[in-house]
Amino acid sequence: MNCDEMEARTIRRTVVRAGLHMYEAVYAGRAALAEHEHASPFFTYVLRGDYVEQSGQSCRSCTRGVVIFHHEREVHSNTVGPFGTASLNVEIPIEQWDELTSDMLRKQDVVGRVLSGDVEWAALAVWREFHRDDFASSLTLGEAVALLCGHLKASHERGAFE
Repeated sequence: MNCDEMEARTIRRTVVRAGLHMYEAVYAGRAALAEHEHASPFFTYVLRGDYVEQSGQSCRSCTRGVVIFHHEREVHSNTVGPFGTASLNVEIPIEQWDELTSDMLRKQDVVGRVLSGDVEWAALAVWREFHRDDFASSLTLGEAVALLCGHLKASHERGAFE
């Protein structure tokens, strides 16, 4: 990120537990993030506001409550809406991602899709655990992410994102 992009972003909280790297970020209205990528697979849970994400020729509208999964090294850019946005971003080590998703669904069935509805409840559970600092929080964070991935399989089997 360049200097202007760093000024447009505030990291409220960062947590590294159970192999997961998570951060809650707030972006100023109309901020533009140049093309960038993440080293690990990750998902974003939009807490408030909205933004548009561009990945290649694909343009995704991301509003409050949606969950978006990304491949590792997926190049994308973001343009924040006029009132700003806040999101929880969870980077998952590739080995853990493969373990959580290998027997559940094809990655192309979920990656790059803007998911909403019931998936939000599972993402909300991850966000709640992200804010806990008790003795068991490492275990419960890992479990919440695993349950989110399991929820994706169940949603896909019901045809929720065909």
